[in-house]
Amino acid sequence: DNKVLGMRGQEYFSAAPLAKEVKFQPIAKEPVPVSIEFIEADPKGGVTGGPSFGQTLFRYDGARQLEQNTGQVADGGGEVYDGKWIDGKFYFVSYSGGELGVWDPAKPWDQIQDVNPKILQDYSSEQFGFQMRPVGGMAIGPGGKLYAGWSAKKGKDTGALTEYDPATGKARGWSSDLFAASMSIGKVAADARYVYGVTSNEHSGISIPAQPIDFWVFDPGTQKIIFQQKLTVTRGLVFVTPQTGHVWLADENGAHLFDVKQMKFTQTLAWPRDAGSPRGADKVDERGSQAWIFAGNRIARLDDGAHPTLKVLFQTEKPGKLAAGYDGKLYFTQGIELWAAPLDK
Repeated sequence: DNKVLGMRGQEYFSAAPLAKEVKFQPIAKEPVPVSIEFIEADPKGGVTGGPSFGQTLFRYDGARQLEQNTGQVADGGGEVYDGKWIDGKFYFVSYSGGELGVWDPAKPWDQIQDVNPKILQDYSSEQFGFQMRPVGGMAIGPGGKLYAGWSAKKGKDTGALTEYDPATGKARGWSSDLFAASMSIGKVAADARYVYGVTSNEHSGISIPAQPIDFWVFDPGTQKIIFQQKLTVTRGLVFVTPQTGHVWLADENGAHLFDVKQMKFTQTLAWPRDAGSPRGADKVDERGSQAWIFAGNRIARLDDGAHPTLKVLFQTEKPGKLAAGYDGKLYFTQGIELWAAPLDK
């Protein structure tokens, strides 16, 4: 009938040629569930997350009877890897365009005009080393700036640590070559002074034999690595327990405490016997003086303090993602399902 048919993410449109506006319709009136890529606790309750390969976000809170699925948050394909709530706005990093964006649920949705959500920074340019996949997630660090760990575009064996300042809109980046050759940047964490992280064997479009990763401490003020140590494992993650300020590295051997004053590892908590032999720590969320760790298909809790302990809480059917909710619930995923358990048990 002489109309233009187009597709965009999970939607399509039909319009007259050269139409100035189009109206998008969902391709599927009742979309089938897809696996969950990440979840993050919402300060108002429940969680915010996103699906694997579906450039959208969702929010769920049973107490508020909130079940929301957004449209596409960024141009192109891929998915959101991680996000943080700051002052009622959700900042996110996504694949495959190397985007950092922000969504304000209190304002009208206008993604196609890049108004809300809005892409704040594109790290896929030559200036930032063609970053594509935020494999290291995102952390809030010194000065309230956002730090993320990336692997570069397909065919490249590099990555980057990036910084974005929401107050000024300025962005910086440091190539993974500064940390280790032929590695990307894995899980990042931060406190008021430093950024902590590990290198990663995750690349896109190429297969390289995994090599031992490095743990590092980076000072964005001087733009220098002030501590670095080669590890014996090929994967791991770093986190900071907010109340204690302790820096931890979790890997297949357990949780290792890093003393920032002494600049060395001082204590190791081995995985409890009932944890079996987890393939390693995959996901973590920290709140107060505790941290919840998804290790293989087991969820463990680290109780931090003068005498830290590591305890396996329960076993799941498969590995997943988790988030320690502000509403007293521990949320975790099982493929296409979202589960909850009491935080205090």
